[in-house]
Amino acid sequence: VDDGRGPRLLGLPSALVLDVGGVRWLYETPLGRVDVRTVAHDRENRIDVAVRCERPLHVTATLELEDEAGGWLAEHVPAAPGDAVVVRPVPGGDVDAHYPDLRYALASSARLVVEDAGAGDAASGTTRRLTSTTGTGSLTLALTGSLRGTDAALGLLAGALDPLADVDATLARHVETVRGVVRGLRFAPH
Repeated sequence: VDDGRGPRLLGLPSALVLDVGGVRWLYETPLGRVDVRTVAHDRENRIDVAVRCERPLHVTATLELEDEAGGWLAEHVPAAPGDAVVVRPVPGGDVDAHYPDLRYALASSARLVVEDAGAGDAASGTTRRLTSTTGTGSLTLALTGSLRGTDAALGLLAGALDPLADVDATLARHVETVRGVVRGLRFAPH
């Protein structure tokens, strides 16, 4: 977060709330309260992050991509609703050899910038960093993954699948899933 006097990395939260399917970090800072919430979709390969500040701060989210297993390529997708980037394995790399149709899609409420940062192999085109910044004090991100290619990963970005639209209902469905998995399981003291 940044109030114009330089960015500040959010560190240890003032409060941390862990739930089945979601995590919430609350920061009481000299710049005001910052609320970061991450929720996983209960049925699809999608994770959403929402950052809300009580003041209109600049908020920056960064996703670092490592070169392990052959590296990754990130490309803006002009046909996608809003601003989206698709991440795929570098052709010929280890990940591509095993999962050639693996795709991740990332969407943001603010523009996504694809950067080549650090000393990498420029010939491979491997992307190092995705960044999204807003000056409103509010930023949302959605990350999806699919083994069925670009269209499937982008399809998971649909607004109807947004787990943050009704957080309580999403988390309740996570609890029901866990109950279904452990049905009848009882723990007894030793």
